[in-house]
Amino acid sequence: MRYTITFLLAAGVVFAWPPEASPQGARFWFSRAGADEFEPISGTPSDFVDFDNGGIPYVVSDVASVDLFVWGSLGTLVDRYNRLAFDINVYPFMGDVWLSDSQFYQGVDSAGTPRWTVVEQGTRMMHTLQDSVMLTVGGARGFAEPPPYDLQYDPTTRSLLLGVITLSMTPGAQADIFFGVGTPGFDAIPDIYDIYFGWGDGLVDRTEWGFESTFADARIVPEPAALLLVEPIPKPL
Repeated sequence: MRYTITFLLAAGVVFAWPPEASPQGARFWFSRAGADEFEPISGTPSDFVDFDNGGIPYVVSDVASVDLFVWGSLGTLVDRYNRLAFDINVYPFMGDVWLSDSQFYQGVDSAGTPRWTVVEQGTRMMHTLQDSVMLTVGGARGFAEPPPYDLQYDPTTRSLLLGVITLSMTPGAQADIFFGVGTPGFDAIPDIYDIYFGWGDGLVDRTEWGFESTFADARIVPEPAALLLVEPIPKPL
């Protein structure tokens, strides 16, 4: 049995983790803020502080559903990702929270070049989204730094809006949401660096299919996060 930690936080407050001395491939994280496909963004959400510091979104389960946007941030040592492959897993602890919709974006840059050659939306079940794959070959852009910039890319933070998931829930529900490595994994240029999921985790082997983050990457809570106690919450195996 693995454990995650509930932190004493005010809802919406961004928290910081000590920076890690590590290769910076990319970090993938959730935010309540985002945009529809092909709409330009207005900057990086405040969940992101810098590559090593940020905060996970807390959602109080007094709403029927909520959108969580999937973002990626390039580290200093990688110029481009030609392939992303995600799993997303939902672990309810109280009531129920389930994946009711999901979409990873095709996207274009300011010159009209598509971001991906192929977007495979993956297999969505009640509590899992498996093998959502974005792939570029030939002239497609991928997740890349050089201009002309993708309309949903922020060059200041090297962050890109990748897609969105929708979670539906019962009143008072509680759940943790985790990123995982989908099949066939992530492919970067240069191809020697691992990745991070969310905030506070160590490096993830981007070729270890089915591996997921250690700490929750988003959390559904039955009351304001400021009222939660600091205590371990078991995560089902």
